[in-house]
Amino acid sequence: RSSGEGYCLVKDYDGESYFVTSAQPHPLPGACSDLVFWVSFNGSVDDISGYRRESSVNGVAFTADRDGLAQRSGSFNGASSYVNYENLAQLPTGSSSRSVCGWGRLESTAGYGWILSYGTNAHASGVFIGHGLGTTAGQAGGFGGTNVIGGAGFWALNEWQHMCMTYSGSAVSIYKNGTLYAAGSMNWNTVPSMMHIGKQLLSEEYWHGQLDDVRMYSVALSPSEVQQLYEAGPF
Repeated sequence: RSSGEGYCLVKDYDGESYFVTSAQPHPLPGACSDLVFWVSFNGSVDDISGYRRESSVNGVAFTADRDGLAQRSGSFNGASSYVNYENLAQLPTGSSSRSVCGWGRLESTAGYGWILSYGTNAHASGVFIGHGLGTTAGQAGGFGGTNVIGGAGFWALNEWQHMCMTYSGSAVSIYKNGTLYAAGSMNWNTVPSMMHIGKQLLSEEYWHGQLDDVRMYSVALSPSEVQQLYEAGPF
């Protein structure tokens, strides 16, 4: 999966393997070994982090990204569209550090909507990022009302935003477009048993809009790294 001097083996949507350096400019930021999940939506929902987690797709279409490039983001209908991933080895567990980040374009605030969720549907045992019930509030949580953090006005309908959640020990931070948006303290005990892009783990809470460049790192990215990731834009 890695080959010294900051190079990572990844796979493009044509199925050809190649090497990219973490310095030019993806998979910024951090060491390659810290990137444990990465879906670019460049015509595919494959995990190109090197772990090649198996996926099954339900109703996701490909459309233009924020730069107008065709087939470079995923379109989710808010009712049934999502991607399920298997082979969850090496994902952060328990209270270990992590970062979950992605680009989203929200088209409706009906219900809840989630960019990514993984773990187990039990108190403090899962992790998710997205938007709150019927609002443009940004939220990240670990299941259970006391395990959710967020605030108003994160999302604007039909506009691309970058959301990144970092977790270290008990410190949780949410960033909007590279800038700190909310912070607090949570005690999570993540137990990976399932992972989805576009919906909650075991409930009918679907993302309505587009998603792009969804990633997970096994470290809590620093504020400067989050800013760097935002400025680099989707892959």
